[in-house]
Amino acid sequence: MDGNWDLSAAEAAAQKDPARRDHFAYGVGRRICPGLHVAEGSLFLLVSRVLWGFEIGKEVDEMGRKVEVDVNAYAGGGLAKPFPFKARIVPRSEARAEIMRREWGQCTSVLGTLGDVDKKQLDDLDRMYNEIYGSK
Repeated sequence: MDGNWDLSAAEAAAQKDPARRDHFAYGVGRRICPGLHVAEGSLFLLVSRVLWGFEIGKEVDEMGRKVEVDVNAYAGGGLAKPFPFKARIVPRSEARAEIMRREWGQCTSVLGTLGDVDKKQLDDLDRMYNEIYGSK
């Protein structure tokens, strides 16, 4: 990639030269994800709202020092996954926290009908992933 990060995922996917793409998460060619535009817009909204609502930074230890994060601590190849790490995530203000609580309540009242996440299935997927790629 030549440092041109202002392309949308759809524009990057349309590049004839694969070296100009920054990732292949949505697939390639005939098999490219038809929902790429929806996914990209949804990710933008998610990240925007998280950054609006929370201060995100390094965890602070008992001595008040910031805990460094090992940026190379991940496993996997094409489907890389970071190892667990400590972080500090706090609401930017009580007013924003209240808005987020209210919106979360409205969201779960609608999406809750889609079924709950089965924690055992998630644990099984994590276990399989760690067997394949190893764990920290």
